[in-house]
Amino acid sequence: MKSTGWADASSYLTVGKCYVVYASIIADGITWYLICDDNFNISYNYPLYIPEFFFSIIDNSYSRYWITTENSAETGFKEILSTPGYLEKLIDGNLDIIHNFNEIKSRIDKENGYGKNMFIFHRMPPADHNTELIQIVGKISGKDALFACYEKCLESPYGQIQNWDILSFILSKLDWIIQKKVWIWHEQLPVLSETDIVSYIKCLDIACQSLKDNPDHELSIYFPEQTEKLISDILLTQ
Repeated sequence: MKSTGWADASSYLTVGKCYVVYASIIADGITWYLICDDNFNISYNYPLYIPEFFFSIIDNSYSRYWITTENSAETGFKEILSTPGYLEKLIDGNLDIIHNFNEIKSRIDKENGYGKNMFIFHRMPPADHNTELIQIVGKISGKDALFACYEKCLESPYGQIQNWDILSFILSKLDWIIQKKVWIWHEQLPVLSETDIVSYIKCLDIACQSLKDNPDHELSIYFPEQTEKLISDILLTQ
């Protein structure tokens, strides 16, 4: 769902930015969407219901985690529809509700192609101004060609990328990049030897794990959906 940027919403919505919907409710003929606006995790740690007038829908598919009420006036994940005062408890800081929302938020975000410090097997969503996009495009064959691609895209101050350890170190730092979010998008999986593909996936996984406690950067690694089993199998052996 994309914000249309009405003037009176400028303090919590960004024009053209996409927002994930976690639930919706219809009241007096108006649909209200539960989203995490621009102040989420800055001024407050809970989502808000915002009326449909502020958005244009770019994906009208339903989440696999949604259910509806009997009269279809409410749609959302099970807990928000079945727990009395769920949102109020979330706003009041109920720890169990906070944990539940963060967990379901992570699932729905990933379902829509968003995630922090993780592998995502999904089409890449639209990037905003706070995103540094690293594109691994075309048919890249061999680790040297892959290293050269990263050197060109990253423009790292740490010198040439000559091996997997250097690439892992650089991706675990990202301290020269201004944008908070760093997305690595693979048009296709690089053509590497069996040993090198394992080293590459391990390198990316180390970077994701290293940045989990870094407040300045978030790393998302995008791969084509059909590569999920191969990469997941590699991760299980590490």
